[in-house]
Amino acid sequence: MSEILLKNVNALIVSSVEAGSPAAKVGVRVGDYLKRINEKPIIDILDYRFHSAHHRLRLTLERDGEPLQVLLRKEAD
Repeated sequence: MSEILLKNVNALIVSSVEAGSPAAKVGVRVGDYLKRINEKPIIDILDYRFHSAHHRLRLTLERDGEPLQVLLRKEAD
């Protein structure tokens, strides 16, 4: 996920997903709401940057009103 924008105080909206990225490989899509990373709430860009620095991520998303969880592995930052 190369860019996300503030949606509201409860989630961020995914505005782009880089082709071939770990997020793309696990099915994250533009328009998904990112609600949590590793069970930590994501309410602003600082939360996202801090919690996404880990190399193993459990993303809690919402897509079309339905909850979705994906496991993502990336190279350590």
